[in-house]
Amino acid sequence: LRYDIYGNQIHIKEKDQIYAIVHPEKVASIIIDTLRFIYCNYRKSPGEETSGEDSYFILRTDGKCKLLIKKNIRIQDAELPKLYQDAKPAKFIHTGDTYYLKPENKPALRINNKKDLLSILADKKDEIASFIISNKLGVKEVDDLVKIVSFYNHQ
Repeated sequence: LRYDIYGNQIHIKEKDQIYAIVHPEKVASIIIDTLRFIYCNYRKSPGEETSGEDSYFILRTDGKCKLLIKKNIRIQDAELPKLYQDAKPAKFIHTGDTYYLKPENKPALRINNKKDLLSILADKKDEIASFIISNKLGVKEVDDLVKIVSFYNHQ
């Protein structure tokens, strides 16, 4: 098994054949090495009203609210040869990961800042806000988000 970030597919290799999962929404989760992937609907901001898109995510914290990581890449175009410089082929560049929270039976929502996090976890907003302040946590580091979501799931 392998995860194709650019194609947003899980590939299965059997002998010399490579297969992709045709209906990923029908698969509960896929484990590759130590990573568990789930396929779900997501929105790029909590206020977004559109239906969003579907994607594979790495499941980082499971529970009534899941912490998901979306891997991101971009393609850098090939460069033509220049004076004293060989041509460079196109290549993939890993850009920063994005983090999402997926409450039960809802699409995953992207966390851009503390305000987004607190609006997603609104049912325990005051407890979460004081937990973040007392433990000096932020929303940009995955380890901090793991602590926050674990605290929320155990409340």
